[in-house]
Amino acid sequence: MDSSIPRDTSFTNLLEDSYDEYMSGSSRISEDSVPQAQAFSQMSPPQVESTAKKLQRGSNFTIQEDVLLVSAFLNVNQDAVQSTKQKRTTYWSRIWEYYHQWKTFTSEYTVSSLTNRWSTTQLCTNKFCGCLAQIESKNESGKTNEDKLNAAKELYQVL
Repeated sequence: MDSSIPRDTSFTNLLEDSYDEYMSGSSRISEDSVPQAQAFSQMSPPQVESTAKKLQRGSNFTIQEDVLLVSAFLNVNQDAVQSTKQKRTTYWSRIWEYYHQWKTFTSEYTVSSLTNRWSTTQLCTNKFCGCLAQIESKNESGKTNEDKLNAAKELYQVL
């Protein structure tokens, strides 16, 4: 390990230090080192591999957001008027509209993020249902539904 680097140095400290220097005006960039507008007009544009901006991952869903997503899914899914004769995009747009209509918290999730979260929720739900079915198939006498649920939770955590 290089002894010239202080032990408390990290990438976040470097970023914060650079930002503080920039805000205080003690940045190492001087006006003389910045090319003037004429120099830019004579330069050729840089070669860019991709013009698409990479999106950063948002924050995790909260329990309240998950509950609202499940509620939106169930309410849109059980709508007898729309039935099953709708495209996937229309279906998820309706879930997104319901979600944003009834939210009581701040969130700006897109249709895509709700779809991805639902797939994660559905996978976990299916796994738990499989655990519960396995416990119920044992048909143990004297076990209450609460006992079976607790056993399914334990099995879920093991898998």
